[in-house]
Amino acid sequence: MRAGGWVRLSHALMVLVLWAMRSRIVLLIAAGLPLCQSVRADLSIHFTGSIQLAPGLPPAMADAMKKQFAASMPAAGSIRIKEGRVFSSFGAVSSLIDYAKPEITLIHAPSKSYSTIPAAEFGTQIDALMTPEGRAAMARTKTDITTVKSGKTAVFHEVPLEESVVTISIETPAPNGPPMQMRMEVHKWVVTAEGLARFPELKEWDIQKSSSFGLDPATMINSLFAAGPMAEQLRKSFTGLPLKTETDVFLPAVMPGRLIETVMEVDNFSAAPIPSSVFEVPSGYKPAPFATLMQYLKPTP
Repeated sequence: MRAGGWVRLSHALMVLVLWAMRSRIVLLIAAGLPLCQSVRADLSIHFTGSIQLAPGLPPAMADAMKKQFAASMPAAGSIRIKEGRVFSSFGAVSSLIDYAKPEITLIHAPSKSYSTIPAAEFGTQIDALMTPEGRAAMARTKTDITTVKSGKTAVFHEVPLEESVVTISIETPAPNGPPMQMRMEVHKWVVTAEGLARFPELKEWDIQKSSSFGLDPATMINSLFAAGPMAEQLRKSFTGLPLKTETDVFLPAVMPGRLIETVMEVDNFSAAPIPSSVFEVPSGYKPAPFATLMQYLKPTP
């Protein structure tokens, strides 16, 4: 394949992969919703992320992918939870979720701007990020999702975990030639019941509670890859409390083995008290349209 073809294929791949990975980051932003309003423990969680490309990629494709990832994927992030409020920081855009109201505020430090909307509108805003061309391509995309428990266990930061593997198979029509096939294997290391009993502060971080905000994984990913009955399958796939997530991306058209490996994991967590000022918009920041703030989450071609 010529260099130009590799770049076009790379861009198509990046749109798919980065949308999937952006969804995962948004899930982490949403995941900090408290288990119940009667629980008042503070919780701080710090994440780190890494990306590794397979060796032997054509230089043009490798360079394009590295630039795309560097611009779109943060290497670290954090979630802080206090009395029904959640502050999440991943890259240039931070989010402030107020569970009691309920509403969501996005904060963009580089432009010193912020925007607040009712939480029920967030799913619509996520869906609006897709371009008409991307929406048309996704409408023609076939998606299959399976989830299995591998039976593997581990101890991570003294917390007992068990592994679940979510496999997402995607087939996208190509203008000329056979469809482009991609497979993502998401290895989730989820906290066990024993782990929650030993570290009850982790109960503050409950991804399933996000469904009451319209922020559940099915709503977000369904708007990108799936439709109809697939939503319930997605809900079942993205449950539990993962402290480590490893995602392997396979693209047979490029190479037979793994193309990309990403890891997002908890670096540390703490139940130490958090100052209330963390959950406030910084002084001097100006309001902006929510759609403008959302654009900073969108992968840039």
